[in-house]
Amino acid sequence: MSVYQSAPTLEQAAITAKDFNFWYGDFHALTGLDLNIAKNAITAFIGPSGCGKSTFMRRVGAAME
Repeated sequence: MSVYQSAPTLEQAAITAKDFNFWYGDFHALTGLDLNIAKNAITAFIGPSGCGKSTFMRRVGAAME
């Protein structure tokens, strides 16, 4: 049994990022991120240290305030 599912459509998404970019001064930390996060789903961000996981989540949190 596979837990893999295709990406949610725009209508199914609770959070959507399209061509998301973020800079720390002159440093381009996140470049062209496209992401749909499904409603009512458990989602994990997994990756190596320094790849932008926390940066993205902080930006999403700030946008929702």
